[in-house]
Amino acid sequence: MIRRPPEEPPKPGAQTRRELLSRAGALLGAAALAPFAGWLTGCRASRQEPGEAVEGGVPVAAPGARREFPLLDVSGGPYAVGTAIGKRFGTEIRTVFERRRAWFGELRRFADNEGRSAFEAMIEAARRHVPDVVEEARGMADGARVPFRDVLVLNARSELEAAQLAPGACPGCSTIVVASGEKLLVAHNEDGDAAWQDLMFLVRVRPSSGVRFLALCYAGIVPGNAPALNDRGLAIVTNYIGTVAWRPGIPRYFLDRQALEARNIEEAIRLAVHPDRAYGFHHVFATIEHGRPRAVSVEATPTRSQIRELSGVYVHTNHLVLDELQGEAQVETYLQKSSVPRYTTLTRELAEVADPATLGTAELVALLSSHEGRPFSPCRHPEGEVRGATVACAAFDVPRRRLRLYAGNPCEGAYAEYVAPDPEAVA
Repeated sequence: MIRRPPEEPPKPGAQTRRELLSRAGALLGAAALAPFAGWLTGCRASRQEPGEAVEGGVPVAAPGARREFPLLDVSGGPYAVGTAIGKRFGTEIRTVFERRRAWFGELRRFADNEGRSAFEAMIEAARRHVPDVVEEARGMADGARVPFRDVLVLNARSELEAAQLAPGACPGCSTIVVASGEKLLVAHNEDGDAAWQDLMFLVRVRPSSGVRFLALCYAGIVPGNAPALNDRGLAIVTNYIGTVAWRPGIPRYFLDRQALEARNIEEAIRLAVHPDRAYGFHHVFATIEHGRPRAVSVEATPTRSQIRELSGVYVHTNHLVLDELQGEAQVETYLQKSSVPRYTTLTRELAEVADPATLGTAELVALLSSHEGRPFSPCRHPEGEVRGATVACAAFDVPRRRLRLYAGNPCEGAYAEYVAPDPEAVA
C-alpha cells in the first residue's frame, strides 16, 4: 500500500492524488491508441520521400484534454531530417530564443568570448565523433532560419554553464522504474524551464540507420533529451546531473540523440557513455531482451560511470545515487533545494510497497502528480521566481511496447498512447 501524506490544497484545476487515481483508472481505456503509422504491419511509408516532412497521426487525447503535442513524421539523412524539423517547428524554435533572450544572450556572449576555446573544442569533438548529429542540428537551424551557431550554443548549454561555474536553475526530472517478473514500467516527469511549456513537440523519424524512433523534443534542441521510444522497443529517459566537473568533449545532448538509434541496451550504453563525453548525465534504458524485461540505470560523470541492472522499485531524480559515484562533486545548492526533496518524497511513498508487481501505470503517474514540497515537487508548476515546470509526463509499459504521454502536468490528466511496431516489423 502506498502511504499517502495529507494532501495540501490543490492548485486550481488540479486533482488530489485519490481523485487522480480514480480518474486514471477510468481513463485507462479511454485514451486512443496512436500506432506508429504503417509500422504495425511492417509496411514502409512508400509515399514519404527522404527529407519530406508529413504532419499527421496526431493521437486523440483522453477526455478533457487541453492540448496534444504536435507530431511530425520525417525520413531521410541527418541534414534533411533536421531541416524538416526546423521548417515545421521554426516558430517554436524562434519563440524559445526570444523568451529566453537574456539567459541565452549571456550564454552566447560567454561562448563567443572567454569560453570560446572550450565551446569550439566541444563542437569539434561532436563533429569528430557524432557528425550526423551535428548535421541534423545544422539542418534544424537552416530550416528554422536561425543562426547555426545559436543552435550549437543551445545544445551545449549545460557544459557552457558548468564552464562558467554558474549552472542554470535546471528544474530537473523525476523517474520511477518498476521491474518485477514480467512487469517493467518506467514513469518519468520531464521538467524544464517554463519557457518551453507550450513549445514541446513530437517527431517520428525514419533515419538513415533504419532504426526508427518517436521522441518528445524541446524546441531548438536535438531529439533525445526528452522521453523516447524506438522501433526495437527501447524506452529511453534522461535526468540532468549537475556535476561540477566538465571537460571540452562531446556535449551531452548530442550523445542523447545518438542513443535514440541504439538496437539494444548494450549499444545504447556504449553510445551514451562515450569516452570523450563532456559532462554528467543519467539514463534509464528499458526493453525486452531474449523474451525477458530488462532495465538499466546509467550514471556518468566526465570521467567515470556506473551501470546498475534494475529490479524492484527504483527512483532517480537529479543527483548521483549509485554507490561508486556518490562522492563526485555536484552543484550542492541545486541538489539540496530541488533534487533531494523530490527523491525523498517519491522514495518515502514507495517504501511501504511490499510487492512491486501491485503497482501499475496509474499509481506511478499519481505519485508523479504529487505537489508535496512545491515549487520543487515531483509535479512542477511555475511559482513566483521559480520557472521550473513539468512539460510532459511519460509512462512506458515496456513489455506491451506502449508509451502513455501526458501533455504538460500529469495532475491535469490529459494523455494519449502510442505503440511501437512489432519485432517482426523491423527491417
